[in-house]
Amino acid sequence: MVTEKDGFIPKRSTAAHPIFIEYGLSRLIWINFKRALLRSSFNGSETLIRLGIVYFIFGSVNENLLRYTFIADGHETEMANAINSTSPQRIKNISKKINELLDERIKDHDDRMLLESLMRCCVLDSKNKLSQTPQVPQTAMDIIERSGLKYGDG
Repeated sequence: MVTEKDGFIPKRSTAAHPIFIEYGLSRLIWINFKRALLRSSFNGSETLIRLGIVYFIFGSVNENLLRYTFIADGHETEMANAINSTSPQRIKNISKKINELLDERIKDHDDRMLLESLMRCCVLDSKNKLSQTPQVPQTAMDIIERSGLKYGDG
């Protein structure tokens, strides 16, 4: 659209019926703990770490869940293949390690539970992933900062 006041205004594309996918918590874990998780797993791979994150967030890993988290975006096929070729215990061990890492960084249990809950609410419209970034509540950003974690570019 072109207006006299604003000039050219690009068309926004939004889904009529969006399907929301988890973004915030998986991003927080990936940015802050990917390296430690890779080091903690024998012959670990980014795919294994991604599966561990999905397990941590949802309590399960299967091909259907991969559609509901941004951490799987663009990696669905390799992750789906890895589900069938990876020991469930290895995936659970990554999830346990995530839990330990979060405990180490966020000492206050209430802060940790609040942060996880708030970050789970940071979602994207799966049909418009590239045109948006969810707003992280200030309370979550305060906990991230107090804990020495990162969330920005990563």
